[in-house]
Amino acid sequence: MKVAHIICDRYFSEDGTSITIGGMQSYFTRLAEVLLEEGFRVNLYHIANVDFEVCHNNIHIKGYKYNKKIKYAPKYLYKLVSKNINQSNDIVIFGSEAWIVKTKGIKSIAIQHGIPWDIPCHYEYGELKYWLYYCYKAFKAFINIKRVNLLDQIVCVDYNYVNWYRALVAYPKTRLHVIPNFSEILADSYFRKDENIQIIFARRLWQYRGTRIFAYAVQRILEEYPNVYVTIAGDGPDEGWLKRYFESNDRVSFVCYESNLSLEFHKNMQIAVVPTIGSEGTSLALLEAMAAKCAVICSNVGGLTNIIIDGYNGMMIPNNDIESLYNAIKYLIENLQVCELFAERGYETVESAFSLSTWKMKWKSVINTISRDA
Repeated sequence: MKVAHIICDRYFSEDGTSITIGGMQSYFTRLAEVLLEEGFRVNLYHIANVDFEVCHNNIHIKGYKYNKKIKYAPKYLYKLVSKNINQSNDIVIFGSEAWIVKTKGIKSIAIQHGIPWDIPCHYEYGELKYWLYYCYKAFKAFINIKRVNLLDQIVCVDYNYVNWYRALVAYPKTRLHVIPNFSEILADSYFRKDENIQIIFARRLWQYRGTRIFAYAVQRILEEYPNVYVTIAGDGPDEGWLKRYFESNDRVSFVCYESNLSLEFHKNMQIAVVPTIGSEGTSLALLEAMAAKCAVICSNVGGLTNIIIDGYNGMMIPNNDIESLYNAIKYLIENLQVCELFAERGYETVESAFSLSTWKMKWKSVINTISRDA
């Protein structure tokens, strides 16, 4: 039986008791569905605090206890996994380029989830720190290319990475397949018409995801518009800061929901904001908001630029720009007909180009290509 071996950072918790929640985990779950449909057994491996083995949704998950004194986790993990690989029939899928190692003749591919080193340095950095940060980012880019060149094929979630790679290397050594991220489609989606305006920020609560510029911009909106309500959905390091910032405002609510409930939850919102500062592919959060007929505002970062045409199916603002974000939210609140138009066009965009069925079809084509290659 042919087997697909997925090597990634995390899928189950480190003690092996439960699946973790996040965009990567949703991606691997859907990818496993594709592989199973193509007749593969799916094995997934990641490092953990204890050794464990479990089967979840027909995915065979194995966690390997990792001693953090070992310097390079990808080589350590692959050495353990390689014992289970049949070189003639199996394929290896590295869950991100960070886990790529040389596979020596084994059919393999990696997933590139977007450029992760484009987050700007702090504006208060002096000249020395600025140049040190510049060198650090250049080094990260160099390491990325070295890793990617170890494989013949990579799946990229956006064209931003493809264009960056082409511009930087002397000639491409690796074939890049572009398969943008996806969303399911709700057939009964509609734009919610109500005198109260519901705004949602549904991301992991990291500062680089735009938590603070969102907070500063939307605070001004709440002061000016008494009919505006804000929902912050997610968890993460900035959760405490956000709760303290909005602790006296009863029109801001904090919730968590499982990823499979995202579309149903977004149906109750009119405006979704994705103000990422850096490190973004074709965002699942953005696509899910569009699929639920929310009007969207996003920053001009990474793969977001492959989804939104500013002024047609949403609004695009400069990254890390509080004033632009404030003005965009204000514009949609005061122009609800435009807001509804963006929501309708956003839905059509996802339905036509970013649906789950389209994503699966493209992945099946890549898998068949890899399987044929010797």
